[in-house]
Amino acid sequence: MIKNCLLQMRNGYIVHFRFIIRMKLAYLNQYDGSLAISDGDAETYLAAHPFDAANALKQINTQYWAHTITMLDFYETWSNWRRSGYPVLSPVNYPGNATSGTIPRRFPYPSTEAAINGENYRAASAAVPGGDKLSGRVWWDK
Repeated sequence: MIKNCLLQMRNGYIVHFRFIIRMKLAYLNQYDGSLAISDGDAETYLAAHPFDAANALKQINTQYWAHTITMLDFYETWSNWRRSGYPVLSPVNYPGNATSGTIPRRFPYPSTEAAINGENYRAASAAVPGGDKLSGRVWWDK
């Protein structure tokens, strides 16, 4: 019974994974038909990247990361990476980098906050390990 349930769950994951990949690959078609990816190309991609239950979180979150970048939804892309840790990213360090070659850990307070709410801004900023910067850490970020 349990084995059958697990098999059904696995098959359900595969069906959903394949559907999500197909939708992700078709996303840009709504903006420009020349960006359409054929069903054949989608099947080729899926055959080369089959669902692996042992790496489900990695696969799903990596695909989600790629899709949200395609959507130009960078806040969601970054937020999901923070939640899941996938994909494994390598920071880039270049001259003038605002984070000294680290991946941003938090969003700073809005620049107007210090002028509008100076006392509370200073207290909140001082409580952030690393300060009110992209590389500062929020309380749950160990």
